[in-house]
Amino acid sequence: MDYIYLFNFTSLLFFIIAALISQKAGMLALFLEGCGVLGALFNLMFYELTGSMVFSLVIASLILGVMSGTVAWVTLKSKGDCMFSGLALNLVFTGLAGFLAKLFYGSHEIIYYNYDSELSVIIMILSFVLGTTLVGVIEYFFHETLHGIAFRLCGKDSEFLINEGYNVFGMKVFSWFASGFFASLAGILLSIQVDAYIPGLTSGRGWIALIIIFLGLEDMVLSTFWAIIIFGLQLVLSLFDISVYDENTGFSSLMISLPYVFCFVAFVIISVFRKLKNRNVKNKII
Repeated sequence: MDYIYLFNFTSLLFFIIAALISQKAGMLALFLEGCGVLGALFNLMFYELTGSMVFSLVIASLILGVMSGTVAWVTLKSKGDCMFSGLALNLVFTGLAGFLAKLFYGSHEIIYYNYDSELSVIIMILSFVLGTTLVGVIEYFFHETLHGIAFRLCGKDSEFLINEGYNVFGMKVFSWFASGFFASLAGILLSIQVDAYIPGLTSGRGWIALIIIFLGLEDMVLSTFWAIIIFGLQLVLSLFDISVYDENTGFSSLMISLPYVFCFVAFVIISVFRKLKNRNVKNKII
C-alpha cells in the first residue's frame, strides 16, 4: 500500500505520454482506456505462460502497439476519420478483453494472480524513473530536434512536410503504435498494483490523460505538472482525513473522484474561455 500512489501517478504519466504523442501527430488516440484494459489481460496471459513479468509486460505492450498502429494504417489508407476509428478501437479492445477473459478463464470479472512482490516494486520504481525521464526526452525531442518539430507539424501542415520529403504517413502510424504501447504499459502497472486483472481498472485515467494534455496546452512538462498537482492534492486530503480521525470516515474515498471532477470543470471553463477569446479576436478583425 505504501507504493499505491506512486503506481497511480506512474500509470497516469504513461497515459499522458500516449495521449501527447498521438495529439502531436494530429491522430488523437481515443482508445487509451480499452488499450490499458486489454494490455493488462495480455500481460496476465503471457505471465502465466512464461513466468517472466518483464517479458510479459514488454510483449503485451508491443502487441497492443502493433494492433493500434495497424488500425491507424488502415484508417489512413482508406482516408477514414481517426476520431471514429479511435472510439471504435476503444470499444473493440474493451470487448475483446471481456471475450478473452471469459474464453480462457471462464469469467469476465476479477481474475487474481500472484506476482513476486519485491519484483513488482522494482518494476514500479524502474517504470517511474523511465516515465519521468521520458518527460524530459520527449520535451527535448519535440522542441529541439528537426524530426521532433516535423512530428509536431503532422497534424497542422501535412502538405508542407510532404513537400519537404517527410514521411507523414509513417509518423502518424507510429504515433498510434507508441500510444498503444504506452497505454498498455499504463494498464499493466495498474494491474500489478492490485495483483489482478479487473475489467474497469483504468477507471477513466485514459480520458483524464487526454484532458490533462488539453489543460497543459500540449506541453509535456506542463501536463505532468497538472497531473502532480491534481493527484498530489488528492493524496494529501485523503491522508488528512485518516490522520485527523484515525480512521477512514469516507472523506478519503470521496477524494478519489477529485481528479475527475477537477478535470471536467477545468475542461468546461477553458473551453468557454477559449471560445470567448476567439470571438474577441474575430470582433477586432471585423
